[in-house]
Amino acid sequence: MAVGYTVYFWSNPHGYPLYAGDARSYLRFDPDRTAGYPVFLDAVIAVFGAVEAVPRAQVILSAAALAFLGWCLRRAFRPPVLALIPICVPVFVEKLGRYHAAIGTESLFVSLLCVMLGALILLVTRPSWRAAAASALACGLMIAVRPAGSSVLSIWPFALWFVWAGGRCAGRRARMAAAVAAPIALCLVIESLTWRAEHGSAFRPSRVDVHLYAKAFLLGPEPAAPDAPAGFVAEHRDLLAPLRALIAEAPDLQTRIFLLEIFEFGAQRAADRQVFHRTEPHGRKRFRAAPYRIVRQVGWASAAASPLAWAGNALAHYLGYWIVYAYHDLDFVRRFHAYIEPLDDHPYFGTPEFMPHPDRRGRRRVMVVGAMAAAMAASLLAPGLAVWRRLRDGPRPPDGRLVVAGVCGLLVHGHLLAASLFGMAVMRYVVTMWPAMLVCGLLLLHYSLGSVRAVSRSWQRVSVVHS
Repeated sequence: MAVGYTVYFWSNPHGYPLYAGDARSYLRFDPDRTAGYPVFLDAVIAVFGAVEAVPRAQVILSAAALAFLGWCLRRAFRPPVLALIPICVPVFVEKLGRYHAAIGTESLFVSLLCVMLGALILLVTRPSWRAAAASALACGLMIAVRPAGSSVLSIWPFALWFVWAGGRCAGRRARMAAAVAAPIALCLVIESLTWRAEHGSAFRPSRVDVHLYAKAFLLGPEPAAPDAPAGFVAEHRDLLAPLRALIAEAPDLQTRIFLLEIFEFGAQRAADRQVFHRTEPHGRKRFRAAPYRIVRQVGWASAAASPLAWAGNALAHYLGYWIVYAYHDLDFVRRFHAYIEPLDDHPYFGTPEFMPHPDRRGRRRVMVVGAMAAAMAASLLAPGLAVWRRLRDGPRPPDGRLVVAGVCGLLVHGHLLAASLFGMAVMRYVVTMWPAMLVCGLLLLHYSLGSVRAVSRSWQRVSVVHS
């Protein structure tokens, strides 16, 4: 099936463009990008001689990672159907497979996530320092490839709490903790040294700074940024005052999220033009530390001055992921454009990629929203059940299916919460979490069916005894 998966995606059946989205910023290795993916691009180009080989390398790695995840599911929990589902899903869900064809972190990030989850499954069911190190190494590489992967670090205390249950790691707890910490630290150190060798600076910017800078024009009062040019922040806040009012009075959550996306992306583009002085569409940002310091000061000062407004902004983005705000019908498009008509010529509405467009795929919208509702229910239920069983069962080792499902649920919510606090509700953040959502749902369902069968057999024995 892995070979078939590779053959299917080899010729890019979805026709996705190679240079989509942020592709050029990785090829240029912009200073606000981490080193993991640019190094991967350089390696592929060095081996195959052309950037056009990147999609095929990503397809091969994805097929291998999905096969590894399936093998780990089969080895740990036996039912063969569990092993087959992960590698089938991207073939039937177009949105998941098309990222292989583009230069972007999504495909490689998902492949590393599959490796991490596969090794974590082995760690939970058969604790060993090798499985812990393999899973942690994949985790560290995820962070090096995509900074949003840092949210995955939050699951390790929870995972180790279960791995140590039942005395299975008696006398080995320190070794297991070191097996997790050392690979992650090694990846972070190597990534940092690689970035510094490329850019030669002790000051390192971050995409988080740019996102918080964009939010600063919406949140609370004008932030205090001592190094900002006089009147710069106040001028932009005045320019966006009508848009802030439009967002505050939005008639529904979906409209508000679209407006937040348009505004925040527009503010990021303004930063490119006015702070970093990047005038050409694909020109390299001039790496001078002073503009990045201004952006960092403005963004973090705004978040610190109005934490409730920042949390409200994050909550809107977070809910936007789960309601799949990007799916809508023609009536919504009409209502949205009628609502923004008074400010339709505002310069910050010049972001057509975030504007709602007519979408008549009603059946697909129902399926996607239903799938996300099921994923949310499973990812909330699984961690609660896992903790309850861990506390109730005492010294007995917990059920591995429930533990892995719980860890995946926490991973999904932690990732989306981090993206909401420090970024925007771009649906590709959900797409990159599909293996964790799938494993969480599959194992929770498998555990539930097993529990139902066990209860049914108990009732049958009771009935026989009474008879």
